[in-house]
Amino acid sequence: MSLILLLLIRKGEHVLILGSGFGGIEVLKRLQKEFCNGKNNVDITLVSRDNFLLFTPMLPEVSTGRIETRHIVTPVRSFINDRSKSKNVRFHEAEIESIDLGRKRVIISHNIGGPTASVRGNISSDIEQGKQLEQ
Repeated sequence: MSLILLLLIRKGEHVLILGSGFGGIEVLKRLQKEFCNGKNNVDITLVSRDNFLLFTPMLPEVSTGRIETRHIVTPVRSFINDRSKSKNVRFHEAEIESIDLGRKRVIISHNIGGPTASVRGNISSDIEQGKQLEQ
């Protein structure tokens, strides 16, 4: 865990992770390890349009029939620690419509049953504007 990241996340804050690719899942795992131990009050929210992680380096093997697709797809829920420890970790399967850094809000939507019916909401984040998480 980088020192910069630890300094940005103070007790009682909300961390928003956008996307469940390799980077988003790795950040989720590290944050859970560091902050989801019952001692800290850090809320973590992961937003992604997909509810799975696709291990793309293995796609050529799928296309040639050497392995099945199910072997390179992992549900996002499998990366969220035991619920008894991670009550403050949430996942939203949704599209990200806009990001408002000034108001610290992300507008998301999720289609239900087709392109005409959707649910829309917003998520507030306590990460300060202009700060970058770098190693």
